[in-house]
Amino acid sequence: MDKEFINRVITLVKKLIPTWKCIEMGYVVVLAGLLIIRTMMSIWLADVNGLVVKAIVNKDLKMFIKRIFVLFLFALPSSTVNSAIDFVTKRMALSFRERLTTHFHDTYL
Repeated sequence: MDKEFINRVITLVKKLIPTWKCIEMGYVVVLAGLLIIRTMMSIWLADVNGLVVKAIVNKDLKMFIKRIFVLFLFALPSSTVNSAIDFVTKRMALSFRERLTTHFHDTYL
């Protein structure tokens, strides 16, 4: 990576996200928030999985069933967050393509 490459990337980012108030910046912020939430959920899931294994090792059927139920309840918000990440990523990509196409049409046509 040299200075010219970095300058080209900066120029491209300025074309994709022209202002702090544009919709593309909103997509970036929402995506960052969703990724932080998913990371926190993954850490929580690892903890609950550890508790399930602990219940199995201790041969505690009641606690095992309780922990499995908690994992079941975890599925809905987890799938919602993952679907939201997919949706926002695709909307952001579409918005970037539209902005670049408009820029190229204005520049070269």
